[in-house]
Amino acid sequence: EREKNKALQDWLADNGVYMSDRSGWGKAPHGLVISNETTDEGEPCGRGLLAKRDLTQGEPIFEIPVELCLTKAKAVEMLDLPEDLNEYISIAILLISERNKGSDSFYKPYIDILPSDEDLNPMFRWPKEDRELLQGSPVVSAAKSLEEKLATEYNEINESLFTKRRKE
Repeated sequence: EREKNKALQDWLADNGVYMSDRSGWGKAPHGLVISNETTDEGEPCGRGLLAKRDLTQGEPIFEIPVELCLTKAKAVEMLDLPEDLNEYISIAILLISERNKGSDSFYKPYIDILPSDEDLNPMFRWPKEDRELLQGSPVVSAAKSLEEKLATEYNEINESLFTKRRKE
């Protein structure tokens, strides 16, 4: 993990990203604290940029060139996706495409630090027996709803975009 964070920091610096010396990627805000996660309302919510010391309001700690961002416009341009495709889906397809390139991807250092399926552990991927233990809980219906939404989006994209392109 440390090597991946270092590779990301080097990649960011090589590509014009400004990172204040008051911040660090995946580094603890204090020498006696170990932290590779950020939290939101006390819940883990992934990795993030952490302050090493107090910051002044309005002080820039991180600036990234827009050209480095994965955007819908970049997905449309690079992959010839339809303009009317949903922004999140466009970026997801771009990420999938870049991940598929492996070490040939310009974005490899960024992709390498993204959480894995195991890190996220989405409930809809749990074995049926484990999900059954939570019957009656509202999280079961929320997970089922998300699973159905993702399946619907996948089927729509597969039919309207990928199947159509395979025929061309």
